[in-house]
Amino acid sequence: QGQVVNFPAFRPFEAFQRRLLRLVGPSYIPNFQPSQTDISDGNVLVKMLAAPINPADINMIQGNYGSSAPLPAVAGNEGVGIVENPGTSQFQKGDWVIPAKPGFGTWRTDFSAAPSELIKISKDIPVEYAAGISSNPCTAYRLLSDFGNLEKGDVVIQNAANSSVGQCVAQIAKERGIHVINVIRSREGDELNALKEKMKAYGAENIVTEEELAHPSFLDNFSSLPKPKLAINSVGGSSATSIAKRLGQNGRMVTIGGMSRKPILVPTGALIFKNLTFEGFWMTRWILNSCPEERKAMLDDIVGLVKNNKLKLWYETVSLDSYQESIKASMEAKKDRK
Repeated sequence: QGQVVNFPAFRPFEAFQRRLLRLVGPSYIPNFQPSQTDISDGNVLVKMLAAPINPADINMIQGNYGSSAPLPAVAGNEGVGIVENPGTSQFQKGDWVIPAKPGFGTWRTDFSAAPSELIKISKDIPVEYAAGISSNPCTAYRLLSDFGNLEKGDVVIQNAANSSVGQCVAQIAKERGIHVINVIRSREGDELNALKEKMKAYGAENIVTEEELAHPSFLDNFSSLPKPKLAINSVGGSSATSIAKRLGQNGRMVTIGGMSRKPILVPTGALIFKNLTFEGFWMTRWILNSCPEERKAMLDDIVGLVKNNKLKLWYETVSLDSYQESIKASMEAKKDRK
């Protein structure tokens, strides 16, 4: 009998949020329940191989995300499984598949689904990469493809550069010949140096702290680079203001997150005299509005980068039995892995 990590439909929901965040025991967070594995009506039987924990997963459970699922619901937005029984579908036994849309509910051991709810993914990449390919790598890919009319030699600036999305942006941009100024929060000496070296190991360049970004010497240190055409904001607050100030004429800032939980403060002078544009991007919306061919082309490109060692990610794998500890760790500050 398969199992799912299920979050219950009891009220008041705010109390559930508080209990979830305290993570004090299995009675207060998602519980294991039997999964549904009926393959009638042309469904496909899939055994889950791996599923990441993203901030979006936690936000959906808390009830403060851009989309929600009817309760009770299975948690988890992305993951990879192996086809156990293809039924009458076009899939083959042993194929790796990922959900076609977010909010599918991947924190479970197995499930059955309609063929249209699944996308075949290459088995020639690590299972962790296949499990997490739908969110952060795709977000980075779309940011660099759809905003700023970026060309070889252009410059992007991003905060939270050591995040999963930040890692992907740095590497995909480097492959395209685009420079990235990678902004991170300051840390104690040894910790900061270790983080910078780790980021350099996967190809990140031009790594600066938020304090260094605000210092007058920043302009001298990066005088050889053009002004950034695109700023990617995952933090908000003063950090967003700082990267916006570094944009060039007609620059664009795209917000994909708000780690600081503070509003974006737009620099008035830069907004007026540089004609800056501020907008948001949500990968879920792009998926819902795109066609299968577009998404397949994107996934194929990303798989190609992984296979050619052009895209490397930091993953920490744990067993399903340790889901409570994993959820708690995913909510801690200064995360640089999934």
